[in-house]
Formats: sequence, structure tokens, C-alpha cells
Amino acid sequence: MPELARARKVANYFDTLGAFVKVGVIDPGLAVDLWGDHIMRAFEAFAPLIANARVAYRSPAIWENFEYLAVLCEDFDKAHPGANYPSGVRRAPMPELWPQVRSRSQ
Repeated sequence: MPELARARKVANYFDTLGAFVKVGVIDPGLAVDLWGDHIMRAFEAFAPLIANARVAYRSPAIWENFEYLAVLCEDFDKAHPGANYPSGVRRAPMPELWPQVRSRSQ
């Protein structure tokens, strides 16, 4: 399916990242901390493609390292609800919100 070439590139990227994490080239905590939100959003968007590709190609292993990475991120989020900023460390002062953003947050 040539129309899915771009999607495959993205899924392959996250699958490769997951393989690096799985074999210890990249620390799992570091990967989740740096890219967790992106990984989870991407996996949610790609889950239908992954599920269908696994059936269509009769290969349950398609993009399994991407799935592995998403599961690590889900587990991390459950263990650190809200955020994972180190406790006891002060936060930097933030400037006033832009009017467009402020109106959305109310």
C-alpha cells in the first residue's frame, strides 16, 4: 500500500526506538521521560493500522517494539500521575499567559 508509506516510516521510527530501549541501548526511563507523550499519542493514532497490518500480513510481531514502548509509557504515567517533576525542587517562575491561552484555560 504505497499510500501508507509515510505512516510506515513513522511507525518504523518508533519501532526502532522501542528495540533500542528493549536491548538496553537507550535507558527506558530516559526514553519515556523525553518522548513519552509523543509515543503514546502516536501509538493511539497508529493502533488501528497496527492491528490491521498484523492480521493482513499474518504477523503478530509487526511493530511490536512500538507497542512495547507504548506500554512502558502507560505504566510510567500510572506510576507518576500528573507529572514527574522532581519533588522538593522549586519550579521556575512563569510569565503571564497569552490572552488566547488564558481564555481557553478558564
